Amino acid sequence: MQKITIFGSGRADLRHAPPGEALRCVVIFGRQRIDLADLTATRDEVRLNIIVLGGSATVIAPPGVAVLDVMTELLGTVRLPEEPAAEPNAPLLRLGGLCLLGAVSVKAG
Repeated sequence: MQKITIFGSGRADLRHAPPGEALRCVVIFGRQRIDLADLTATRDEVRLNIIVLGGSATVIAPPGVAVLDVMTELLGTVRLPEEPAAEPNAPLLRLGGLCLLGAVSVKAG
């Protein structure tokens, strides 16, 4: 899946992650909501690469999923859910990419 938003707003509701592929999102001076709450993962790790330039992206993570932030932040902000740590064998949402002059927030679904 690839979602691109430029000077606008968008929403992506995903229910399936293709095996072996990273989900990709690009936001340039806009807003994007990525809802993964009903995602059925076919593997233990789902990769989401986000590039935000002067905009914002909100990710709704599936319940019980551990979130790992490996994003690069340059004059931007990445916020993760303020919840207790997930179970040791919980699936992993690996959040990567770039946040430049923008914001990325992850919320529990």
